[in-house]
Amino acid sequence: MSQGGMSLAALVRAAARRRPEAPAVVAGDQRLTWTELDAEVDRAAAASRGTG
Repeated sequence: MSQGGMSLAALVRAAARRRPEAPAVVAGDQRLTWTELDAEVDRAAAASRGTG
Protein backbone atom coordinates (compact mmCIF):
# COMPACT_ATOMS: atom_id res chain seq x y z
CA MET A 1 0.00 0.00 0.00
CA SER A 2 1.54 3.31 -0.95
CA GLN A 3 0.68 6.90 -1.60
CA GLY A 4 2.96 9.14 -3.59
CA GLY A 5 5.60 6.42 -3.64
CA MET A 6 5.63 6.02 0.16
CA SER A 7 4.67 2.82 1.94
CA LEU A 8 2.32 2.87 4.89
CA ALA A 9 5.29 2.17 7.17
CA ALA A 10 7.15 5.17 5.73
CA LEU A 11 4.11 7.40 6.21
CA VAL A 12 3.79 6.32 9.86
CA ARG A 13 7.52 6.88 10.44
CA ALA A 14 7.31 10.37 8.89
CA ALA A 15 4.36 11.25 11.14
CA ALA A 16 6.28 9.94 14.16
CA ARG A 17 9.18 12.26 13.34
CA ARG A 18 6.88 15.27 12.93
CA ARG A 19 4.70 14.74 16.02
CA PRO A 20 6.12 11.89 18.12
CA GLU A 21 3.88 12.33 21.17
CA ALA A 22 0.65 13.23 19.34
CA PRO A 23 -2.15 10.64 19.41
CA ALA A 24 -2.10 8.41 16.34
CA VAL A 25 -4.70 5.82 17.30
CA VAL A 26 -7.53 6.19 19.79
CA ALA A 27 -9.81 3.25 20.57
CA GLY A 28 -12.01 3.81 23.58
CA ASP A 29 -9.67 4.57 26.46
CA GLN A 30 -6.62 3.13 24.71
CA ARG A 31 -4.26 5.47 22.88
CA LEU A 32 -1.05 5.09 20.90
CA THR A 33 1.26 7.97 20.06
CA TRP A 34 2.89 8.14 16.64
CA THR A 35 6.13 6.87 18.21
CA GLU A 36 4.33 3.89 19.75
CA LEU A 37 2.50 3.14 16.49
CA ASP A 38 5.79 3.26 14.58
CA ALA A 39 7.26 0.72 17.00
CA GLU A 40 4.21 -1.54 16.59
CA VAL A 41 4.51 -1.36 12.78
CA ASP A 42 8.19 -2.35 13.06
CA ARG A 43 7.34 -5.32 15.32
CA ALA A 44 4.58 -6.49 12.97
CA ALA A 45 6.87 -6.23 9.95
CA ALA A 46 9.59 -8.20 11.73
CA ALA A 47 7.12 -10.90 12.73
CA SER A 48 5.79 -11.07 9.18
CA ARG A 49 9.29 -11.47 7.76
CA GLY A 50 9.95 -14.24 10.27
CA THR A 51 7.00 -16.31 9.05
CA GLY A 52 8.18 -16.29 5.44
